[in-house]
Amino acid sequence: MTCIVIWLIIFLLEKTVVYDMNTLKSLLHPKKIYFLKLFAIVGVLTLICSGCSHRSDNEMTQLQIREIQTRTFAAKDSKTVLKEMMNVLQDEAFIVKNANLDLGLITGEKDMHLESGWEKWMTVIAVGRNGTWTKNGVTEISANVTQFGNDTRVRVNFQRKIFDNMGRVIEVKQIYDQEYYQNFFDKVHKGLFIQEEKL
Repeated sequence: MTCIVIWLIIFLLEKTVVYDMNTLKSLLHPKKIYFLKLFAIVGVLTLICSGCSHRSDNEMTQLQIREIQTRTFAAKDSKTVLKEMMNVLQDEAFIVKNANLDLGLITGEKDMHLESGWEKWMTVIAVGRNGTWTKNGVTEISANVTQFGNDTRVRVNFQRKIFDNMGRVIEVKQIYDQEYYQNFFDKVHKGLFIQEEKL
């Protein structure tokens, strides 16, 4: 909602300000002014709306985050749950880096190709071959599996790192999307059910 309001404000300002640029019109061709305005507006809106998209994550409490990341499974053997989590991760193209059955710990990562030919082309045109653009990303997971009475409690944490074409980290973002975690836990639950029923 906030982004829509900001869009409307900028649109109205653009309508009132653009036609009163007599000094620039005398210096630049009208078509150039149009494209400058267009790029400026798109740039500002992109920055503002990207800020809006992160706001919900920042407003979450630690209790809400823990609730999203934690599930309890009706399984007496925590090692069985941990092994099924490894199966799900491998099915989802994650590489399991470390797994300790005794401590109930798993770490892994999944590579993502993010390079856009359009972004690369625009960057090279604007600043040359020394420019930087988004190249790839890595989704990392760490998980803690604990025996909790007759049940097994699991807490997982997903994090995404974005790299540029020089191999430098340009963004690190915790994933707090409830559907993302729910999808993972549903697959673990399904796998445990299949094992229990020996299907």
